[in-house]
Amino acid sequence: MLTTTRYTREAEQAAGQPEGSVMTVAFQLEGQEFTALNGGPHFKFTEAISLVVRCESQQEVDYYWDRLSEGGDPQAQQCGWLKDRFGLSWQIVPNLVIDLLTDPDPEKGRRAMAAVLKMKKIDVAAVQRARGERRMVASIAAPSDRGKLYSGRQEPLAEELALRHSGDLRGGKDAKAELLLDQLADRLSPTVGRSTRPVVSTT
Repeated sequence: MLTTTRYTREAEQAAGQPEGSVMTVAFQLEGQEFTALNGGPHFKFTEAISLVVRCESQQEVDYYWDRLSEGGDPQAQQCGWLKDRFGLSWQIVPNLVIDLLTDPDPEKGRRAMAAVLKMKKIDVAAVQRARGERRMVASIAAPSDRGKLYSGRQEPLAEELALRHSGDLRGGKDAKAELLLDQLADRLSPTVGRSTRPVVSTT
């Protein structure tokens, strides 16, 4: 909250709002400044104005969707849009879905759009499946504790990493997949060499 102004006697006569009641509130969200004007109940929110939340993961999508939609109108939820309990519209948008919708391959973009149009909250994995993509899950088993690697701070450094790859693995012979897995093994830890290769499964 930055500043608050209130209706004076003169402003009350002009706007019909009670003297001393809040007229404007200036506030800041994530570095962006906003000013809200209390114009009275005859001014309603419409979908002409919406706030967009760009998300890095499905977990972020779930988090913001659940909290902002609480008490809102379920009938107003469509294609990543929702209304909160005050009637304000929000768009909860995964960054990855923007990439999927704008794919250079028009057929993949079309299939992604068709999937999004059927959703309320956007499900990134479902959009990927609609495009015909496969998801590779790679995990490295450490000698002392299966699937866990530790840094000097004794925190998990990495247990599994999802890699998107369109096409079949063909028993691990795909050259691009092999390169990705080598890079993964090199990045996870200096102590993990290519002799400890990720075990890959496709879903």
